[in-house]
Amino acid sequence: MRKAILGAIVALLLVGAYTSYAIGYPKYPKVEGCVNPFAAVKPVSGVQENWSRVHVFFKLVTSRDFWKLAKPWSVDYSHVKV
Repeated sequence: MRKAILGAIVALLLVGAYTSYAIGYPKYPKVEGCVNPFAAVKPVSGVQENWSRVHVFFKLVTSRDFWKLAKPWSVDYSHVKV
């Protein structure tokens, strides 16, 4: 019985502390000239990039990172710090 009452008191204290924090949280003023990163994003240009499977495969195969993963023995590990 005591544990239940003590648990309820601790829970009410936590809820009260969080509520006072949420209510007292300051509202930031609007700043002119700043960009909202969560605003709708519009494309820079109307030209679409080629995203066909062949094109993506060709870009993957010709990338240096892919070849480093494909041949791990030819990667220079002399400057790696652990």
